[in-house]
Amino acid sequence: MRLAALAAALAVTLATAKAGVVADDDYDAYTPLSLTTRGAYAPQELQNGHWLNATCTAGAFIDFFIDVDATHIHDNLFLEVFHDAAASQRFVKPDSLRLSLFIDEIPADRKSDLWTAHSPDRTYSLAVNAHEIVTGRYFASVQCGDEDASFGIFAEFAHAELNFSTVETSHICANELLYHMVNISEDILSSSSHLKF
Repeated sequence: MRLAALAAALAVTLATAKAGVVADDDYDAYTPLSLTTRGAYAPQELQNGHWLNATCTAGAFIDFFIDVDATHIHDNLFLEVFHDAAASQRFVKPDSLRLSLFIDEIPADRKSDLWTAHSPDRTYSLAVNAHEIVTGRYFASVQCGDEDASFGIFAEFAHAELNFSTVETSHICANELLYHMVNISEDILSSSSHLKF
């Protein structure tokens, strides 16, 4: 009986450490997976336009989420992770982190069609363009490679619709596609105005 209790406590400790959560002697400190977590390990909420700092142990996953509602259904969603290596570290492995994006839940195998795991400049980014975005909860999962790491994560909605005489800024990295559009009225077309982007 005592051996079974010890094995259960060890399983909880290992699962908690693998999830990137600091193991604790108190069983109540462990947050198990449930229907409410949708496959994520204690996900932290990302706020539009704000950085969030985090750390992970080797091989561990750190999960985040951001909700897309009707106000953002025509926007582009941009996610960026910056590997904050120590200033004394001259070389950072280009595959030291993996960033994956999931819609509504994280499957048990954690495989996603939208992921990146290579960055020569320590910046990993993913984008969901305005044509592909849907309402729901988006989960971003960062996995450490074979070493512990500190990183920052940033999420931002970029408006797809452009307005005349208003400057809009967006972020984009290699191999990503964001959409923007402008509504051109009959008056603008008939006045022979030139459009400049």
